[in-house]
Amino acid sequence: MREVGEDMRADPDRKRRILGDVDLVGIQRLADSSVVVCCRLKVIAIEQWNVRREFLRRLKKAYEAHGIEIPFPHVTLAGTEGMAPAVAGAGA
Repeated sequence: MREVGEDMRADPDRKRRILGDVDLVGIQRLADSSVVVCCRLKVIAIEQWNVRREFLRRLKKAYEAHGIEIPFPHVTLAGTEGMAPAVAGAGA
């Protein structure tokens, strides 16, 4: 997270919008399939949403580069033998 913040501050298009280094607050909570880490980044007024979007985009790329997967909810069906087939047009 700090590296992503440093890279953004080094970017000529972004550096004027960011007023300081990333402040890692710490782990906010542990969930079933996630660890929520909180950080802060001081920016100029009205730029928080633009900076946030770019920070999250770069953070996702950094996670991928380090082999860190972002968990997502999913369902696995097992034992479907003998179940009735789906009805065409159901739910319409």
